[in-house]
Amino acid sequence: MCCLQAGTEAKGPTALEFVEDVLQPAVEVAESRLAPLLGVGRDGEQLKPTFSFDNAKIHESGMTFEEALQKFNWSDDMRFPLPTYSPDMHRVIEHAHARAVLQFGKWLYQHPKEYTISKYKKEYERIFRECCKPSTIAADVKGLPELYKVVVQKKGAWAPKELR
Repeated sequence: MCCLQAGTEAKGPTALEFVEDVLQPAVEVAESRLAPLLGVGRDGEQLKPTFSFDNAKIHESGMTFEEALQKFNWSDDMRFPLPTYSPDMHRVIEHAHARAVLQFGKWLYQHPKEYTISKYKKEYERIFRECCKPSTIAADVKGLPELYKVVVQKKGAWAPKELR
């Protein structure tokens, strides 16, 4: 899906596209599968999942995240506040995306003819699944506690490169 930004094609997904195509399905699954497992808090209320996504300005074309969240009657407390200078908080998805994009670029170079969008999508999904296996993701997730500890110690500043 593509939206316009100031009369030109947006450089990436807009806030509305992100909320509709990524966040809304994630919220639905989290509410149906995860929320029941969370139990209740100290106040006796059902705990709710909190979501974490970066502050990429590219997603703010068309409307802000806050406007997009309001469209779905979601409150701002559903989003975990991120440190301003810590994009490494989402390193697992960033690493997975980088691996897949690199491999897809290699595939494009090896297959220079023009294909349908459907073929490109199918190839990217195949490549993603091939280079982002559960064991690879699990190894990246395993180091998150150490990363988060350093980010807290640095009050939201960048962690050392070896932790990113």
